[in-house]
Amino acid sequence: MAMMPALSIAAEPASEHPTYAKEVSRIIQDNCQICHQPGQIGPMSFTSYEEIRPWAPLTRLKVMEREMPPYQYDHDIGVQELKDEWRMSEEDTNTLVAWVDAGSPMGNLEDLPLPKEYPAVGEWRLGEELGPPGHIIQSTARDVPTAGQDLWWEPEVPTGITTSRSIKAAANPRNPDPDQWIGAGQRTTDEISHAWIAATHLDDEGYERMLAEQTEGEQRTLAGSEGGQ
Repeated sequence: MAMMPALSIAAEPASEHPTYAKEVSRIIQDNCQICHQPGQIGPMSFTSYEEIRPWAPLTRLKVMEREMPPYQYDHDIGVQELKDEWRMSEEDTNTLVAWVDAGSPMGNLEDLPLPKEYPAVGEWRLGEELGPPGHIIQSTARDVPTAGQDLWWEPEVPTGITTSRSIKAAANPRNPDPDQWIGAGQRTTDEISHAWIAATHLDDEGYERMLAEQTEGEQRTLAGSEGGQ
């Protein structure tokens, strides 16, 4: 019987660093693409390796300094277990930093996740969770110059709300018209000012009504407390 030497095939050594395909692409999907996609407010799109690779060093800096994702909640004080929070986990931050430090490798294309689907640009994004919006406030039109500094635009528009309401969620819709997208990040003309703040002003009648409702609520609370003693 002839004896043949056994052939040993060495397994390919496991990668010692994260790759975009296997780890980082999923981190970007979960933490960045909600804003960094065509038609949304992020100044550049992060929907592929080719798009994020040139921005890898800056992304590393921003996540290390906790500027991105833009969720400014203290990491050392107060309640830390938050529902639906936007903070990037320490593990994901370390993985992304290690990926950039390793040269931002692509990795095995077979490890890539399926593209993540998002609501259409301009669509109410909380519809699946909350249903259609209960109230829509229409802003006034404005002209945006081609170049210049941020615009502190402060329009005052009627809300159309005549009764006491509690706000569960609010959103500033994006413009779905690609003809109005501008710049490398495909930002729309209605989001050049990169933040929006809603402030409600009460007239005298509304203020008096609010005080009356608060007083009535306090009286009910007091009556219930006394009745339970």
